[in-house]
Amino acid sequence: MPSQDIIVKLDQTSGLATITFNRPDAANAINTAMWESLPRLIKKLEEDGARLIIFTGIGKYFAAGADFDDLRQIVDYASAARFWQAISAALETIAALELPTIAMVNGPCLGGGCLLANACDLRFAALDGAIFGIPVARLGIVLDDSNIQRLVALIGQAKAKELLFSAATIDSTKAEAIGLINKAVEDNQLSAFTHDFAQTILANSQQTIAATKASLSRLNSYTHKADLANLNSHEQERAIVGYLSSDFRSRRDLER
Repeated sequence: MPSQDIIVKLDQTSGLATITFNRPDAANAINTAMWESLPRLIKKLEEDGARLIIFTGIGKYFAAGADFDDLRQIVDYASAARFWQAISAALETIAALELPTIAMVNGPCLGGGCLLANACDLRFAALDGAIFGIPVARLGIVLDDSNIQRLVALIGQAKAKELLFSAATIDSTKAEAIGLINKAVEDNQLSAFTHDFAQTILANSQQTIAATKASLSRLNSYTHKADLANLNSHEQERAIVGYLSSDFRSRRDLER
């Protein structure tokens, strides 16, 4: 991965960290190398004293889904497993963090970009510039239960089905109305609003926030950890095998 595909900054005084996707020529698509690097970068931020992480994109995009060059390189089980496991590991790392996370959605937030935003605690989006969508049905991609669960926790089953079955995109106004984001903000005010909110969080008890996150996570999890482990194993396998299907391959090849 080129060193500047992801820009990481940390204010040592406040503990505010920012992870910025920096592939403007590719609509900030997150490639496999970037997904693989995220857990390591996040761990380093924790070790260096980060207390809150903001995720955002450079320019006019947040993250416009997967890198199609990577999708075209999926030819067998090993390549499918590497691709999906890189995404899954990054998303689960973000979702499991004790420290709070904010997706500052400055532009189109699609596919894996939307899954990443869903894994964050809070989502603030540009009123005019941001759109949202998870077009897996258009591509024949199968999501695992963890990502479905996070989406349902935000918008409920009915709206989750509508969004996933249709492969449609929605604007920030609708995203806020259904609960996919916390707030739509005027584009030129998004950064200031997000950073002000981050400072409000940082002024509060880190212990309380971590405990609250843990409680909410338990409420949204399955009742039995053994069942969850077994189910996750099965769903991970199903997601990987989905990339080997003729349905996925034919739909992938129609794109671009």
